[in-house]
Amino acid sequence: MNDQTLARMPVSIPAILAETNALNFNMVSEPTVGALLAALAASKPGGRFLELGTGTGHGTAWLLSGMDSASTLDTVDSEKMFVSVAHRHLGHDRRVSFHVTDGAEFIHQAPAASYDLIYADAWPGKFSHLDQALALLRTGGMYVIDDLLPQPNWPEGHAPKVPALIEDLERRGEFVTVKLAWASGLMIVVRMSASQSQDDARSSTASGEMASRFVGAWRLLACETRNSRGQVQFPFGDKPTGQLLYDASGNMSAQLMKTARARFASRDPALGTDAEVRDAFDGYIAYFGTYSIDDSTRAVTHTVHGASFPNWTGAKLVRSYAFDERGRLRLSTPAIEVGGESLEYILLWERMA
Repeated sequence: MNDQTLARMPVSIPAILAETNALNFNMVSEPTVGALLAALAASKPGGRFLELGTGTGHGTAWLLSGMDSASTLDTVDSEKMFVSVAHRHLGHDRRVSFHVTDGAEFIHQAPAASYDLIYADAWPGKFSHLDQALALLRTGGMYVIDDLLPQPNWPEGHAPKVPALIEDLERRGEFVTVKLAWASGLMIVVRMSASQSQDDARSSTASGEMASRFVGAWRLLACETRNSRGQVQFPFGDKPTGQLLYDASGNMSAQLMKTARARFASRDPALGTDAEVRDAFDGYIAYFGTYSIDDSTRAVTHTVHGASFPNWTGAKLVRSYAFDERGRLRLSTPAIEVGGESLEYILLWERMA
């Protein structure tokens, strides 16, 4: 058997590849990956599909070739020049909608549990904003990624991110995963139903088995931000301090701060200089309120009653959550506009003794 011989190649592929080569675009998926995408799409009649990373439309064409007439595909990319190639050859197909926008923004705005298959072939939704992307999957939905084996076009420093991503996906109890050391290296992740999940919970509020995993005091281990390009920063330094509290009655509070904050020159807090007050504010954030848990989307919502940042008072702050094999709690935000940039915050907490 020769798996390089493909029986049904989309008719648009040769023309797409010709334009792709003319543009010197070298991030096209392998044909065998495309054939797999077509087969997976065919297993979801009437399905909703999402492609993160249109590129020049190679994967788009393969997905469309497996979809039935009742299915729809959203494909997202921020590079208009490359998307124009895909649109030129595939735009006549009414099943596909092209979105030239930042992938992180699209993920943030998309409703939860709305897709049957996500093919993540871009940084957002794969190496950043992963929790939010997975929340878009319906029960039985598939999340597909490739390029997990070493590739010649990997940028410097990229290699360690791949095993970390695989480990992250494999520890999530609400998914079944399979790794394929084939083609460019793939992974298929399938969302289980609540009754199948290893972390099955009945609650959509602060009650039940899942809530019991939250209740208690948590110590902050790490806080980082990631932008849509995957750049990582540490807003509270590399060793932040923080405490997160959840009680069984649905109350919560959170405090985060830089470990080394400059002291005021005066012992009187009312006599701080403008610079001292600004530095103190920038290095500390706190809020309190109530919380609720939605296990179907793996999200905890903090309803803020009071906050050091006054604009948060009355707001509902949604955080995607995951527990690792050591029982640590990972919380991540949707994309937040901070300093004119769209950032995802990721916080890791461990339970206090």
